[in-house]
Amino acid sequence: MPSRLCRSLPCEPLHDSFADCLEIVDTQLRDGTPPETRQTFERLVVGGYTPEGARQLLAHVVHEIFSVMARDEHYDQRRFVAAL
Repeated sequence: MPSRLCRSLPCEPLHDSFADCLEIVDTQLRDGTPPETRQTFERLVVGGYTPEGARQLLAHVVHEIFSVMARDEHYDQRRFVAAL
């Protein structure tokens, strides 16, 4: 379980396109696709993360998927959902 400090401070961006990852998370939360994004967001907030902290953690998952695709691997929604 993260410390109180980690729950309230934003995560460090992994790269310059981190804002793009946050935008993807926002779209997923707004559109409800995949539903696991909203479920994970809510679980993190109930678990003590700030909404912004939860959003940034989800953006790290999106970044991981971009990294997978940069290695010429195909997007796998099951892998994405499992990472949530």
